[in-house]
Amino acid sequence: MSIRKAIYSRAELVAAARSLMDANKGVLTSTGPNHDFSGVGITLSSKAPQTALAAVRAQCAVPIEFRGILDVTYGRPSSRTLD
Repeated sequence: MSIRKAIYSRAELVAAARSLMDANKGVLTSTGPNHDFSGVGITLSSKAPQTALAAVRAQCAVPIEFRGILDVTYGRPSSRTLD
């Protein structure tokens, strides 16, 4: 096993993730540091324009990993949730 120093610090990646979320409300549904600290992972809203991924990548100095499309819904839990 070899241990390598991370390219980015956790603090740098958290700051980048927060900045992306603040700048892209309604486009991104989640952001966060990759587990290996190699960049920031993002999920897009299904309502995001087709150019959103490229636009987000252009805004960030660290690498972006696209994790998919995810819509977050809020409200009452379904009856099955409480089983």
